[in-house]
Amino acid sequence: MWRPSVGNKLLRVWLLILALFEVPEIIAIVASPAGAAATGGLKCNLSSAAGAHRVWALMITLLALARLLFLAVPHSPGVAWHCAAVHLAEAVVLGGEWAFFGCVPPDSFGQLVVAIVFANGALFVAVAATHPGSGRKEMIAEIARLKAERGAVVEQKPKAA
Repeated sequence: MWRPSVGNKLLRVWLLILALFEVPEIIAIVASPAGAAATGGLKCNLSSAAGAHRVWALMITLLALARLLFLAVPHSPGVAWHCAAVHLAEAVVLGGEWAFFGCVPPDSFGQLVVAIVFANGALFVAVAATHPGSGRKEMIAEIARLKAERGAVVEQKPKAA
């Protein structure tokens, strides 16, 4: 049975904090009248159209859901890699907005957010890469174990003579 270590518990608390951090932004966008949500900082290239803001809200909602998924299923290597991929994509997109398109956060809080985005990308890749069972053999063994637990017949290839 999987039991979380202290490091895993801290990671899960961090995931919850990150997911909750996005909620005010999502509410501000969804509750704002027809594209009146504020733009600036890393969103400086976001048009004032309501559709653009809804797409931004969708993106950060999916980011928060990826975090909550890893929070709920921390023992899954696939979920760990999914969370890592989402955070790498976030770092690439927001880093690109900052480096190539001139959307520099105007204050030190915005710059801290950018630093956390990059740190999260590195953190979640490291977590996924060192996740128990993230190797191919371990994943195949885990699938066979789960099939056996559920009473399914585990298919075995006949050995060549």
